Amino acid sequence: MMKRSREFFLWTFFLAVCFWAGYLKGILPLSFQQSLLVKGPVRLLNAAPFNLPPEFIKTLESDLGQKVEVQRVHDWDALQAKLVTRSGPHLILAPSFWAADLERENLLLKLTPVAESMESRLSADFISLQGQNLFVLPLYWTVTHFRVHQDSPLGESLLAALTNKNLSEIHLYPDPDIMVSHLGAWAKSLPGGGLRLKDIQSYKLTHLPAEIAKTALWEVPRLLELPHTRALNAPQGPALLIYGMMAPRNSPNRKLSYHLLEKMMDPGLQEVALARLPFGSTLSPTEGEFKIKKEQRATELRDLKLHELIILEKRKPALFQEYWQKYNFIAPN
Repeated sequence: MMKRSREFFLWTFFLAVCFWAGYLKGILPLSFQQSLLVKGPVRLLNAAPFNLPPEFIKTLESDLGQKVEVQRVHDWDALQAKLVTRSGPHLILAPSFWAADLERENLLLKLTPVAESMESRLSADFISLQGQNLFVLPLYWTVTHFRVHQDSPLGESLLAALTNKNLSEIHLYPDPDIMVSHLGAWAKSLPGGGLRLKDIQSYKLTHLPAEIAKTALWEVPRLLELPHTRALNAPQGPALLIYGMMAPRNSPNRKLSYHLLEKMMDPGLQEVALARLPFGSTLSPTEGEFKIKKEQRATELRDLKLHELIILEKRKPALFQEYWQKYNFIAPN
C-alpha cells in the first residue's frame, strides 16, 4: 500500500512539474523564457569590417533578458574554423555574398521559419537583389565612393587620380573581394595594365585620420564623413555592399537563432545600430515610424544606377591570390 502511495505521489509530482513548466512557457515574456531555458550567453560572430555599436548590444540584451557576446573574426579561414566545431555561434554577421560559399559547404541553416517575416519586413528592392537566397537575412547596406583631399592635385575623376604621377597612397574599402575587383577592372582600363603603385592599403572604419594626405585616394562609404575631402567622378567604380545575418548549422540552439533573426528586423533595434553606423537599412519604409536619415532608407537604392555598381554574388579567392602576387596588401594596425 505504501509503495503504491509513493508511486502515486511521484507521478503526481512529475505531472505538476510538467504543468508548471508549460504554464510558465505560456505566460512569461519570451525574453524571460529564454533566460530560463537557454544556457550561457547569446553568441554572435562578426565577420563584417565594423563593430556593432555598444548601444545596439545593450538594447539587444535588454530585449532578450540574456547576455550577448560578440566575437570578431577577420578573415574567411577564421570564420570557417568557428563553423565546424561542435557548438558554434547563434548567428553570424557577414557580407551577404558569403552565404553562397557557406551554403555550398553545408554550414548554414535555411531561413524558412522566418521567410514570411522577411517577405513582409524587407524592402522589395533587397529581396530582388538577394534572389531566392534563403540563407541570409540582409540588414545593412552601403555604396562606396572615392574621395581625395579638397586641395588635392589628383584631378576630378577616378581615372585621372589613378594615372596621376603624384598619387602616393591608395586606401580601398576593407573588403578583399571588392579590393581585387577594383584591381581587376583597373588592369583592363589603365595604361600599362594596372596601377603604378604596388602598396594597396585598407583601413578601419572607426580609425580614420583627422585629415587625409593631399596625394591620397580613399574609397569610403558614401555616408561616412571624411573631413576636408571631395568626391571624384567615378562611373563603374563604386561598389554596393550588403551585410546580413546567417544562422550556422552548428548553432547551439536553432530556435533561438531563428528568434534572433526575427528580432534583427525590429525597426527600433536597427535605429540604435544606424545611429552609429554609416550604413542604410534594408527594412521597408512602411515598417512603423522608422527614425533614420533619409539617406539610410532602403528606397534610396532606387536612385542609384545599379548597372554602374560592383555587386558581388560570391567570393573571389582565386582572383585575390592572383593579385596577392602583384601587390602589397597592407592591413590596418
